[in-house]
Amino acid sequence: AEFVGVYTMVERPDRKYLSNRFGRENDGGNLYKADAWFEEGAADLAYYGENIEDYPKPRGEIAYALMYKDPSEADYSDIINLCYVIDGVEYVSPEDFAEALEGVFNVDGFLRYLAVIFLNLNFDQYPDTGNNYYIYNNPGTEKFEWIAWDMGNSWGMFGGDYNHPIFGTEQSLGPLQYRPLFTKIFQVEEYRQTYQAYLDLLIRNYYNEQNIRALAQGWHELLKPRLSAGDVDK
Repeated sequence: AEFVGVYTMVERPDRKYLSNRFGRENDGGNLYKADAWFEEGAADLAYYGENIEDYPKPRGEIAYALMYKDPSEADYSDIINLCYVIDGVEYVSPEDFAEALEGVFNVDGFLRYLAVIFLNLNFDQYPDTGNNYYIYNNPGTEKFEWIAWDMGNSWGMFGGDYNHPIFGTEQSLGPLQYRPLFTKIFQVEEYRQTYQAYLDLLIRNYYNEQNIRALAQGWHELLKPRLSAGDVDK
């Protein structure tokens, strides 16, 4: 084997990605890339009305960038409806909210995402910045799927500390102060229990000293001889 360096690998969410994950027959739905820029707004999933032009425009562009579609044929009605379900209705109970949300959104995927980002202290994500995620309207299920993106600020690189509570903070650590999906999700007891179960699964099987130490030792043994020989400069 020839040493060619150490790289990070990132798979771009595009039509090929959607086809691989959801099937070729389901790769034509609306894919949105979330954006945020401090005082200019964020993809907060709040409801601002029926016109997409009334939604936040960080950097002068709509916070939900519709990917791989002709702008002249852009139809934002699905993301607007999702925001309405999340933030535009006064529900009688958290259970009523859950029932409505599950009709348009894969909640379980979102809970898995939250378990990972809070366990690895990534605060440059939806709950804190309203940034760095894709959301895809899967034609096969007619539900939105959450797609994590840009995890480079994990392990506290963006700020925060290891005492971050497992349900997040009442006020975010980033510029996003209103995040209705995150807030309302944890008002549903079933979702809280499921989220805690995912945290337990990750800690017991992956994010524990024995497993992490073995992985780190394996990488160390693989790379040390090559780095010591100066191969890293090639």
